[in-house]
Amino acid sequence: MKLLLRYVSNYKQAAIFAMLLMLIELIVELFQPLIMGKIIDEGILQEDYQTVVIWGGVLVLLSLAAFIAGITNSFFAARPVRGRVMTSGGMCSGKCRSSPAEISISTRRRTSSPG
Repeated sequence: MKLLLRYVSNYKQAAIFAMLLMLIELIVELFQPLIMGKIIDEGILQEDYQTVVIWGGVLVLLSLAAFIAGITNSFFAARPVRGRVMTSGGMCSGKCRSSPAEISISTRRRTSSPG
């Protein structure tokens, strides 16, 4: 655990933000069945289609918020890994390239022969 905390300490903000986004995603996923129950009980069974439309819209918006939070969470959760791999003292011992353009340039240099 101490080893993990040592690596995460450099990326404390990203880790906290990723956990908050994960919490948002989890809360939305836990509320979805409750909203579906409300749509069925108060809307469909009582034939109140305005309730179906309103709560259906809320459900779609919450699902969209969870989707965005999940994608953003993945981005922030990957930051510590990218930072560790891309540093010269990281897992790749300075051989990592940070962009596809650098990979392309490096590949062309190795494959092209002079003259």
